[in-house]
Amino acid sequence: MNIEKFIKPAVLDLKGYHLDKREHSIKLDQNENPFGFPETLKEKFWQRLRHLDWGRYPDFQMESLVAKIAAYVQLPEENIIVGNGSNSLIQALLLVVLSPQDRLIIPEPTFTLYGLTGKMLGAEVVTCQLQPDDFSLPLDQILQASRAPNAKLLALCTPNNPTGNSFPLAQIKILLKAFPGLVIIDEAYHEFSSQDALPLLHEHENLVILRTFSKAMSLAGMRVGYLMAAPALCAEVQKARLPYSVNLFSEIAATLALEDNSLLQKAVAEILAERERLGPALREFSFLQVYPSDANFFLVRAADGAALFQHLLNDGLLVRDVSGYPGLENCLRLSIGKPEENQKLLTSLKKWRN
Repeated sequence: MNIEKFIKPAVLDLKGYHLDKREHSIKLDQNENPFGFPETLKEKFWQRLRHLDWGRYPDFQMESLVAKIAAYVQLPEENIIVGNGSNSLIQALLLVVLSPQDRLIIPEPTFTLYGLTGKMLGAEVVTCQLQPDDFSLPLDQILQASRAPNAKLLALCTPNNPTGNSFPLAQIKILLKAFPGLVIIDEAYHEFSSQDALPLLHEHENLVILRTFSKAMSLAGMRVGYLMAAPALCAEVQKARLPYSVNLFSEIAATLALEDNSLLQKAVAEILAERERLGPALREFSFLQVYPSDANFFLVRAADGAALFQHLLNDGLLVRDVSGYPGLENCLRLSIGKPEENQKLLTSLKKWRN
C-alpha cells in the first residue's frame, strides 16, 4: 500500500505515543493512584447508575459535573471545560490555536503529547532543553524563543513529567507577562505538589490550566480531565471538543470523587508519606542518582538503565523506561505504590546491588 498517498508527511515522520505491554505483578509505570477508587464510592456509583437510562446521551455540556468542579476549584462555571481526559483537551486547545507554521514552545524532556500534536498540525515546534543538573527552566532561552512573531503557545508541565520537579511560580509569572500567546500550565500532578498555579488565572488572561482525574482522583480508567481559562477562551476551545466526549459512567464517577473527596485525600496523604519514606531509601543505593520529586513518582538514573529495568521486570516490577527522552539517558521513572509495593522495589534494588 502506498501510504504516502493518503497520509500527510507531518504524520508519517512521527513516532506515535506508544506503550509496550509487559507481564508484571506490581505496576509502577504510569503514576496511577495505587490505592484505587474507594469501595464505598464504587457502591454509590452503581446505585446511582442503576437508575439512569443508558440508552440516552449524557448531558451535552456536563453542567452538573462542571458545577461540582467549579465549587471544588472555586471558579465560575464559565471558566471550566470538561473533556475525555486532559489529553483530549490538549488536542482541542491546540486545534483552535495553532495554524501551520505557528510556533509552539516546549521545554523538554516533558510530556510528549504536546509536541506530537503540534507537529501533526504543521506547527513549528521549538524545544528548549531543561537544565541538565536539576531540570530547571532555561528561562532566557524560552524568552528568546518567545520573541518570534509566530509564537502562539508555550506548554509547561508542572510538576513536570517525567522529571518530577515543579517550576517556580515566580518564573511562570515572568513567562506569562512576556509571552505574546497562550501559556499552558499542565497540572496533572498538582495534588501532590507544593504549589498551585490557579491563583494566577485571575491575573493573566493568556493562562490555560489543565488538570485530570486520572492521578490523585484514581479515575485513570474513566478518562476525565478539565481545562480552566478565561470564559472567552473556553468558548472557543468548546468548538473543538468532540460532542459527548465524556460518557455517562465517567461523569458519575468524577462527580462522586468530588462529592466525597475525603477518602481520596487520605490516599494522597499516604502517597506523600510514602514519597518521604521512599526518597531517602532510594538515595542509599550508590548506583542510583535520585532526583527530587514534587509528584507521585521518582526519576532515577543508573549506569545501565536498560539492564536495571529488565532486572526489576524479572522480579515482577514494571517501571517506566524513560531513557529515550532528551537528556534522560539511563533514566527510569518509578511510580510511588503502596507501602508493600515500594518495599518490594527496595528489596529488588538491594538484589541488584549485591
